[in-house]
Amino acid sequence: MAESGLYKEAVVLWEHAARLASTPLDVTPLLVWLINSQQIVQAAKLYFAHATTLQQRHPQLEKKLLSLLAAHLLVNRADLKKSLPSHHPLKEDLPLAKLALAALCQGDLTKLKQSLQSLSSDSPYREFADILLSLATPLEEPERLIQALQTIPASSPFANLARAAGIRSLSGRALARALMQIPQVDQTFVAHLLGIPTPIIDQINQLSTCHKSAHFLQALLDHPSPLTGPWIRPTFLDLLVDDLGKRAAVEERIGPFSKTENARLLALHHQRKKNRVRTRTYWKQYRSLIKKQPDSRNRSLTLAQIASHFATLEESTHWPSRVHIIEHLQEARGWDPEDSALLLRLIHWHQQDEDRVAYYSLIEEALKQFPTNPDILLAASEAAIQRKAYKKALGLITAAAKLEPNNQETLSRQRVAQTLLARKQIKQGRLNLARKGLAHIRPLAQNRATESHLCILQAILESLSGNTDAETAFLEQGKKLAASGPLFPLTLLLEAGEMGLAKSRIYDYLNRLELECQTPPNRTETKKIITLAKDHFARKNPLVSESFDRLKRYLSKGSRLDFSKKEADTLCNDLFQIKQFSLLKSFAESAQKRWKGEPAFLFFRLYAESGGETYRISDEDFFALRDALPTAVRRGDDLTAQRIDSLMGQSPHGSRRNLGALSPAKIPKLLEKQLVKNLKKWIVSEFGQEKRTNLNNGDSLRTLLLERLANSEYASRGPFILAYLVDKALDREEGPTGQRKKREKPPIRQLEMDLFE
Repeated sequence: MAESGLYKEAVVLWEHAARLASTPLDVTPLLVWLINSQQIVQAAKLYFAHATTLQQRHPQLEKKLLSLLAAHLLVNRADLKKSLPSHHPLKEDLPLAKLALAALCQGDLTKLKQSLQSLSSDSPYREFADILLSLATPLEEPERLIQALQTIPASSPFANLARAAGIRSLSGRALARALMQIPQVDQTFVAHLLGIPTPIIDQINQLSTCHKSAHFLQALLDHPSPLTGPWIRPTFLDLLVDDLGKRAAVEERIGPFSKTENARLLALHHQRKKNRVRTRTYWKQYRSLIKKQPDSRNRSLTLAQIASHFATLEESTHWPSRVHIIEHLQEARGWDPEDSALLLRLIHWHQQDEDRVAYYSLIEEALKQFPTNPDILLAASEAAIQRKAYKKALGLITAAAKLEPNNQETLSRQRVAQTLLARKQIKQGRLNLARKGLAHIRPLAQNRATESHLCILQAILESLSGNTDAETAFLEQGKKLAASGPLFPLTLLLEAGEMGLAKSRIYDYLNRLELECQTPPNRTETKKIITLAKDHFARKNPLVSESFDRLKRYLSKGSRLDFSKKEADTLCNDLFQIKQFSLLKSFAESAQKRWKGEPAFLFFRLYAESGGETYRISDEDFFALRDALPTAVRRGDDLTAQRIDSLMGQSPHGSRRNLGALSPAKIPKLLEKQLVKNLKKWIVSEFGQEKRTNLNNGDSLRTLLLERLANSEYASRGPFILAYLVDKALDREEGPTGQRKKREKPPIRQLEMDLFE
């Protein structure tokens, strides 16, 4: 019910379940539902009844609730005020917050600062105080104005007020755009702050109802006043991109366009029309005109934006080249080395490159240049984790958490990094350090499953230390936190095997695993078990196969559960990766019964039946795979298409000699119409519609296209698909008499320039 937004009904059901339960239930979901259903007084009473537990387990939820209660108290909620304890910052700091608000309205900045200084840094009214401080900052200091609001997260009850206060820092075109995107009550608030006349606000509201840019452009042309200023010209140029027919009217209003403006306008226009050749031509023209301008900061930023834009154009193609994208981004960074977002984008593409040296050196360079940028620190932590430098990763994430203490993703990464470090320390025998680290992250656990996992690690640590009493205590505690079923003993077994626990203890855990397999499985537990096994298999845990021998009968029942198509595909893929062929066959057969004709499940079943040995695939199965290949390609299932193509290539039936002996009528089944269509579109976008008739079946062009595809994401499709794809796309068209027209060979030099420029 809560997922459907029926929070009040969910509260009633929770209260009924709590009365029937033998042990106390977790109050966290109840608190969230009370907040979402606007039962603020009840939420406050529940919080103060369980304040200690919530402070330890959910500090962020506690902070959000206290800010929400502070916001309600500021609008004089007498019923809420009565429900609060007498000595609490919510009550004690309320007069100071109201005094500061009154001082701001009276323009008494001295009294305002005195009131704000009296509030503690952890006061529930701290976010409200930051907004007041921002409103008191002069418009001539926009950086200070924005800085005061940066500590307020988007999930805060004061977020909307902070957004409206931040609009004060804008001017001209940016201010007009921001005013169009906020509710009318916020518009009125900002208008009073900035002294914007009512006629301008009315016209902005009228313009904001123009959903299409053409209507918006016409509205601007029809209303020459009161909207004026230097921002009007770039606004007209942006709107004209979709409606070049009004160019004369716009030039009459704002004056003739310069060559630079004209080149940019035409580049954006053809980009919207998806004409790649003309788009690149006009962007290059725009770039050459910008380069002729005198050196300035604005010139460098514009050239950086153009280079970045070329990278975006390359990303949007059917077959983007990672090499070209990196080259464009490096050029952009040369023009604007201070752009951290550009550097993060470059790191992202280097991360996918096989050259790890270049990736790691770029990370180190980024850290030296932006040592206090949270996003750079998190990107560097990912690289450190890949190199298994968990201590360094933890230090980077901790530094990022200090910069953004309210970022939940950063706190989650901190817990993961600390867990990885503790696991590594246990393997190395540094038990005291591991014990200290696990004790530190235990309060950061966001749910019962995570806390249960931490109990397992602590139990293994105590077992290695010889402290059996502490081991038993942690296992009992973890078992209570975990759900029933074999997931808890399986996690315990796999972690014990990875940590090198004694075989006698491992066999005890194996017996526990068998005891927990008596009840039938459910969907959630089945997914978690297979995902857990996949993760440990990737870490080469020797106990994965042995544990699955005990779980086969249990999990085979899970194959008949009502999984969605996406879930079934994920489970089959995980079982495929960990080489559990009997279970893979069960899950694939069940999925095939529900989704007949699905290439992925056909592949999984046949692969499982062959036990991964391609020579066991029969003639009938080989041709079934071959017929399923075009379907996989047409549906965009690249991974399945690649796997089928690779399997066919390894099979004795798929040798070039045998494939060539197949009936010519069956060979085109390997060709996929949709991919051929996409390739033809790409050829046209590269060479232009007017040059399409010059494309021929020559070896030179074929070689160029194959080289281009070999450097793209489609290189993974396999040799059959690439070769047939190119041949089909370059096939000659038939003339009106049924005979094929011969095409003239294109100038290869020009094709090389267009393809690899």
